[in-house]
Amino acid sequence: MLNNRKKTIGVFVCKLPEYFQRTLCGALADEAVANGYNLVVFSTFGEYDNNHDYVEGESNCLYIPNYDELDGIILCLDVFDIPGMAGKLIEQVKEKAHCPVISIRQKRDEFISVLSDDKKAIMAMVDHLIDEHNAKRIYYLSGPSYMHDIRMREDGFRERMKSRGVAFREEYIFMGNLWYNIGKEAVDYFLSLDDERPDAILCANDYMAISVCEELCDRGFRVPEDIIVTGFDDVEEARDIYPMLTTVEACPENFARCAMEIIKKAERGEKLEKQYYISTQNQYRNSCGCKEAEEAKQIFRKQFKKNQRLVHLYKQNMFMVFRMEGIRDYQGLPDLVGKFVEGNTGVSDFYICLNPDEKYELDDSRKSPYEDEMEMLLHAYYGKKMSIEVPMPQRLFKRKNLLPADEVICSLLGRQVK
Repeated sequence: MLNNRKKTIGVFVCKLPEYFQRTLCGALADEAVANGYNLVVFSTFGEYDNNHDYVEGESNCLYIPNYDELDGIILCLDVFDIPGMAGKLIEQVKEKAHCPVISIRQKRDEFISVLSDDKKAIMAMVDHLIDEHNAKRIYYLSGPSYMHDIRMREDGFRERMKSRGVAFREEYIFMGNLWYNIGKEAVDYFLSLDDERPDAILCANDYMAISVCEELCDRGFRVPEDIIVTGFDDVEEARDIYPMLTTVEACPENFARCAMEIIKKAERGEKLEKQYYISTQNQYRNSCGCKEAEEAKQIFRKQFKKNQRLVHLYKQNMFMVFRMEGIRDYQGLPDLVGKFVEGNTGVSDFYICLNPDEKYELDDSRKSPYEDEMEMLLHAYYGKKMSIEVPMPQRLFKRKNLLPADEVICSLLGRQVK
């Protein structure tokens, strides 16, 4: 596909800057390099303001790859938040792909699934709260039941509560949305129950747990002295807040290693299982009362320094997007893109490729919004003496190659392309 005689793996994600997605893709990139594969990541920004044209444009990215030329496909279906987009991706893959297809964190009968043993982890968390912190009344903030991992977490909570013989009613489970804005609604609900104030609130993911912590603090409750809060996933933000969040670590790197091993097994002709499980590890920190405050503060300071670069990259990316909205002709692009590449450590090449006719509508005569031949409008890169060069070659290349063939770029720019 990329004209370098290496096999190519395609990864499909949404909201790449988020912790799990960026860590997974980074680990997959390392695995691909180590095993001699190309890795191509197809990512969308996610839902934005219910804008129809925006949603249509985001969904169009599913038509870019030639699925039948990929040698492995890795899907992160549970992170797609544009309505119907995950379903469209599944249809494209089922219709066109002829390679191993791996679903990360979501069980799919038609694909190979790589899952974590979330049920066991939640059960261990309940045991910890009961045995180590004497919690007697524990509530649970769940999420959408159509997501396999979320359903397993809820099932694990329910089963362990019953098996331990502590007080439990179905009303102790509240359906959340897996995001930062659920805190007020969830705390309102839990505190409205007729029972006593909870000793602990378990959350199906870290984002909701962080939101609950903030809401409880705003109402004058102390975490963990008054109410314990725990999460799941161990996102970076779980270590950025104080108190640091007790949670379950399901390493994205472990998902990456498992997915790559499956692709290698398929290449060797070995028999594949339908499901693979990675291990998890419960991290008992401040929000349940396990770590000392001073130790948590030291970890927090280290984590804050580590995240400064990520914040800088995020601001650079947002700056470029906002500036692009104000550009009315292509001549304003080189300066903007050049500054973006210069300000982003690790970016060596940046392309803008468009349809030659700049039309992207689907109709009866057009099965894809993209032409078979695309136009490389712009290519920013570090030239001689490490200065940023941003030529606008406006040359055609075959879409199935994803990027212009190396020999075209070499002849055009007179340099060796990595």
